Amino acid sequence: MSHLGHLLLAAVNTRESFTDPSGKLVVVDDRSRSVVREIDLGGQPDSVAVAPSGRYIAVVIELAR
Repeated sequence: MSHLGHLLLAAVNTRESFTDPSGKLVVVDDRSRSVVREIDLGGQPDSVAVAPSGRYIAVVIELAR
């Protein structure tokens, strides 16, 4: 999980089987504790990081082969 101002960014693994990876990035407002947005990532997320400037977000995706 990473912070971007008052937003929390969480990479969530939603896979149901080893051969069908899936996941999403969930953005949560830490003030209201409400989900602001969910973004499908099309793969199994491993981690999320925010650049020091806050301009970029990197999400590491694991792909099953």
